[in-house]
Amino acid sequence: MKTLLKIFLLFCFYIFNFIDAEAQPSITWNRLYNGPFNWYDESYDICQTSDGNFIAVGYTRNPNYSICALKINNYGDTLWFRIIPNNFQLVRRALSVTSLSSGGCLITGESDSLFILKLDIWGNVEWYKIIGSSYERGYCITATADNNFIICGFYGLLMKIDENGSIIWKKYYPANLFKSVINSIDGGYIVVGTYSIGSLSYAKIIKTDTAGKLIWQNIFIVNNSTAAVAVVSLNNSYVICGMTNAQTGQIWENFISKIDINGNLYFTKLYVSKNSEYFNDMIKYNDNSLVICSELDSNGAEPYNISKAYLLDTTGNIKKDRKYFSNETQYMYSIARVANGDIIFSGSARKQTIGGIDDIWIVRTDSLLNSPNVNISSNENLLFSKYKLYQNYPNPFNSRTKIKFESENTNNLELKIYDNLGKMISSYTLNNVQSGNNEIIYDPTNLCSGIYYYSLSINSKLIQSRKMIIIK
Repeated sequence: MKTLLKIFLLFCFYIFNFIDAEAQPSITWNRLYNGPFNWYDESYDICQTSDGNFIAVGYTRNPNYSICALKINNYGDTLWFRIIPNNFQLVRRALSVTSLSSGGCLITGESDSLFILKLDIWGNVEWYKIIGSSYERGYCITATADNNFIICGFYGLLMKIDENGSIIWKKYYPANLFKSVINSIDGGYIVVGTYSIGSLSYAKIIKTDTAGKLIWQNIFIVNNSTAAVAVVSLNNSYVICGMTNAQTGQIWENFISKIDINGNLYFTKLYVSKNSEYFNDMIKYNDNSLVICSELDSNGAEPYNISKAYLLDTTGNIKKDRKYFSNETQYMYSIARVANGDIIFSGSARKQTIGGIDDIWIVRTDSLLNSPNVNISSNENLLFSKYKLYQNYPNPFNSRTKIKFESENTNNLELKIYDNLGKMISSYTLNNVQSGNNEIIYDPTNLCSGIYYYSLSINSKLIQSRKMIIIK
């Protein structure tokens, strides 16, 4: 009887929490994030993490292109900003990210070849792997139904890996590139991209089984050259979005196409534009709606390029569209649906006030695409540069370890200890801290063997976190 009561209480707990999550009011904001080098910063993808926050990935320059990841909370406040150093004159950019149940993430993108990177919940690198030949790129990474991950990319690449980055299988199909991959409705994977025949490019869609065996494929063209950039499943069919060269050959226009589960084309809807416009990403919002973001070329009609979002019904009719203005040229590359029904977009925007330097740009809207137009700058690098948290020593350790940090004279520092699931175990307020190097002795008397994390914060803003290992 007691067991049944516990099950019933747990059921009620999860149901009430689910209802509360969906019933939360919208939180809307529009923010810029300047990287630590105060130069070029862009985000190409964003996802919501299992702890309810968000990770945006892309690149920063100093002067080489380095992979970066930014974690923010529901209000857009920076939790951490991580950079994977690039000591070579190579372009290294993160192009896609997917969350893990641990609170961390897997990232893929381009370097001298395709890379895969795993970050933990605090942004620490767990591993970094280079896979493939030169000029390969990972454009999209998606979690699979069997708890693995599927990556698509350049040269028709499709690859399945496990959470440790080990290759399960890797295949190539006739295509210039694949931009988007999802789990298919009836098992396997759906992949879309571009395939060239002569001087024309075609939108290409393929279906494979879970082992990568090709089940069917299709190519189509809308006007002239055509490219598919994203795909979603919707009501027992698939919707593809992309771009096509207009009949005049001078501008690019957008389209969506609906495909049945066997790859047959239902319909294509073209969005005619006076200026070139480029669909960049698409999500299924619910069974009745799609959300698409695009980049609109001003061609002199506006003082700079602008970004635009669309809310569409299942036949492609525009229910609402919205332009988002920044200080100058802007690019909106990625979309994610938030657990409470909001929508979050990421990209970059150029701030005229600091000499044309690009910042990561993230916009959170309600379900109707509404958000503030005014950007709030989130440049906290001057603050963070004055504080540093060092690796504890010894590590691993048994009884005691030294934790060193560098700071200015302050009374607002906190040292927090977390377990491997992100649960805070203890917190220490550090008063009368002197300028320069400081250290404390940490004695985890009541903790078991395992992986733990310690973080340094000032005024409740996270400065840095590190991993430590206890062995007893």
